[in-house]
Amino acid sequence: MKMVKTYAAGWVRYTILSLLLALWVAPSALAQTVTVTGTVHDTEGYEVIGASVTVVGHQGLGIATDLNGAFKLQNVPSNGTLRISFVGMKTQDIPLNGRTHIEVILEPDNELLDEVVVTALGIKREKRSLGYAIQELKGEDLLSSRESNVTNALSGKIAGLQVVKGGGGIAGS
Repeated sequence: MKMVKTYAAGWVRYTILSLLLALWVAPSALAQTVTVTGTVHDTEGYEVIGASVTVVGHQGLGIATDLNGAFKLQNVPSNGTLRISFVGMKTQDIPLNGRTHIEVILEPDNELLDEVVVTALGIKREKRSLGYAIQELKGEDLLSSRESNVTNALSGKIAGLQVVKGGGGIAGS
């Protein structure tokens, strides 16, 4: 009689441990990962070089497109969502739904940006809200100086800017 109780207690313990192990392993077995490939183009059909392709909700899982606008992203959840973004283009969220190859066409984002001035330590403020004078240097100002070197073109354009010119010889930097 004593032997039957011991056998039943061992069987119950074994069943409970097996059930707990199955519950612990089951979510990782259900979450399949795939390798996703694809290309990113603009509306004119040109490849978008350097577009950011990330997986929504997975920190650090992302890549940039290559010179052909192509990407290959590994260990992506098969039911995940890709976020494709590029400066000047509208960001797109694309659910995979089990797909392993996608073609993306990014549309231009023609929204006007407000003027923002970056002050010391990366603090951003609107130009109107500053209580002090700022200087602005536009690209046309650099072009009008007719210098072939950008550092020479900057010389004398902004108050307080010191331009140190390097040697131009063989050993010059």
